[in-house]
Amino acid sequence: MANNICIFGASTAFGYGDNEKGGWAERLKLCLREKGKGIVFNLGISGQTTKDVLKRIENESAPRKPKVIIIQVGDNDAIFLKKENKNKVPLEEFSKNLTELLKKAKVITKNVVVLSTKKVLEEKMCPAPWDKNVYYYNKEMEKYASEIKRETEKHACEYVDILNLLEEKDYFDGLHPNYSGHDKIFEKVKQKLEEKKFV
Repeated sequence: MANNICIFGASTAFGYGDNEKGGWAERLKLCLREKGKGIVFNLGISGQTTKDVLKRIENESAPRKPKVIIIQVGDNDAIFLKKENKNKVPLEEFSKNLTELLKKAKVITKNVVVLSTKKVLEEKMCPAPWDKNVYYYNKEMEKYASEIKRETEKHACEYVDILNLLEEKDYFDGLHPNYSGHDKIFEKVKQKLEEKKFV
């Protein structure tokens, strides 16, 4: 098996908000390249939920033969839609999606790392500037983080808790991390990968 890493997620995994180094996944890519320890494939797509990642994880992982799969989902699932009075992906459905996602990932590699959701700056995200029907509430982020932790432990995957990692100065827009925020996430992910000897 090649010493490759596939990263799945949405805009934070993609690197949105960091205009200097391209996000935490890009940092990981450069770090491992410098050490000659493997190739990182950043497969984050802005706006995606567990439903979206579930549809593509097998096809996009297979040709890359990853030693490690890193998953960062939940922030978009936890969105509260004001008019509909519900989460974008309700918690029970999210839990089922995550179970399937982790099962599929574990078939590809036994080394699966999952990040929690992260808190937001509610004064900037309730509602979101780009959609007045979209609200990011920290109480929802906490619920989804708990579900991620539970499912991750249940399926013997590695959990990286970033729920309370970021301070106000670490945000680009209230939801996405900026340079310093992505730096903090990168350090946590790198620490986990080294601790488990995945890299």
